[in-house]
Amino acid sequence: MPHPLHIGKGKDLPCAPLTQNDRLLYDWQAYARCYDAKTVDAHLISIRDFERYVSVRSFADIKDRDADGWRAALVGRTKVMGSEGGLSRSTVRHRASHLRAFFDWLAKQNGFKHLASVSGYFALPRGLTAKNDQSDPRSCPTLSEAIQMLNGLPQTRLIDRRDRAVLALAFMAGLRESALISLRMCHVDVARRKIFHDGETLRAKNGKSFVIDWFPRTEAFQAVFCAWYAEARGLGLRDNDSLFPDMHVLSRLRWRTKPDRPEIPPMRSASTVDVIFRRASAIVGQRYTPHSARHMLANLGDQLCRTSEMRKAWSLNLGHETEAITMQHYGRISAERKAEILAEFTDRAVLTCDEMQLMLDYHHHHHHLDRGSPEFARAAQLVEKHKLKPYRRHVISLFE
Repeated sequence: MPHPLHIGKGKDLPCAPLTQNDRLLYDWQAYARCYDAKTVDAHLISIRDFERYVSVRSFADIKDRDADGWRAALVGRTKVMGSEGGLSRSTVRHRASHLRAFFDWLAKQNGFKHLASVSGYFALPRGLTAKNDQSDPRSCPTLSEAIQMLNGLPQTRLIDRRDRAVLALAFMAGLRESALISLRMCHVDVARRKIFHDGETLRAKNGKSFVIDWFPRTEAFQAVFCAWYAEARGLGLRDNDSLFPDMHVLSRLRWRTKPDRPEIPPMRSASTVDVIFRRASAIVGQRYTPHSARHMLANLGDQLCRTSEMRKAWSLNLGHETEAITMQHYGRISAERKAEILAEFTDRAVLTCDEMQLMLDYHHHHHHLDRGSPEFARAAQLVEKHKLKPYRRHVISLFE
């Protein structure tokens, strides 16, 4: 039986002459150039998995029962441990979706129209397509929860401080995990409180380049990140070195200080970020993904933004170039104006609903708060910060 070539992730397979399937996949990749490269790779993994299931038969000979058999096998893998070849429900949904899309495309090609019914057999049972609310990737912590996650992580060892800085930067800049791990020291401007999201050098979605101003209300995260940045510089990390190196590289003290050493590369995989978020979210009894930091910031913007221009600046800072209503009325905002607007959040000291409730509880003889609790400390900090503000009594009176 012929082996498929290395189109996709079949690096363990020996090279062999091109098969009809290989030629079809070359044609499909031309069609799929509208997708991100990672998306194309994910589709290819799914297609090759199906091809192995049918013993590398030609796609032209696929029958409805082949698709049905693969679907049943795929569903069965949700009940098996990952170490034994099991797959998560999310992975199963994606793989089934990839095969449906591929056979929809294939059935429209000359000579393959007889495959029109195959794609329907990749549809999954309703129980698998319904998402579990507890693992919804759009769920996210509140700002207070995020701070609790940060404070709950250990900080004794060098790797602990690096991990805390990774979490901190995610919540203060809203970076996707692939961009987060590929940042270098030169992408950070601590003095100006900015991150340069360079689409040419970062593993960035769609190769976007823009400047991120550190988000308001993230001062707790900024302090942790700045401490790590200063420590990294002190350890000998240079401009072109990874901001968050693998620890086995970072621990080689003598190697780091050599003047002619090569630059320290970024981590190869974002799995470290996943582990950090899993540990941190367990502190608050939840399971949050790295992407939840972006959702937290989006929710925070919903609470703080008072004008369409503010919402537009907030959206641009997350790397979203289009926002229907604000784009229609305000068009583009310059980088300078975006920075000015974001600075206004600090100058005006706009409070979130949670912050106002904490201050209210604190002023009412502390009877709603436990002395020594993180909430009490946070409330005391807020009251101290805003005690000279002329609108403090007005804010409190709104809740009385």
